[in-house]
Amino acid sequence: MSDGGGRTPRPRWVRTILWGLPTRTSAWASAWLCLAIAGVSVAYAALTADRRFLVGGIMVLGTIGYVLSIRWVNRHGSWEETPRVGNADEATSRNPAP
Repeated sequence: MSDGGGRTPRPRWVRTILWGLPTRTSAWASAWLCLAIAGVSVAYAALTADRRFLVGGIMVLGTIGYVLSIRWVNRHGSWEETPRVGNADEATSRNPAP
């Protein structure tokens, strides 16, 4: 699976972590979500003395994976551009005026 002409193909670990995330923004949102879930889980465990919620701290590993994958794509590849729905140029090219 290649990102385009002349670019380095993404390694399996990058493809797996960024699976379904076409843009840098969505990858960063996922990284921040993982970090937030880890923080809330560990904070809840500390406040309630319920040690089971410390397992949520493992989500930090997800954050690390997202950050490393984003960094790899920034250095070796590029983010795929997806057409925006409702783009005026796209709409006029498909339905030209009579």
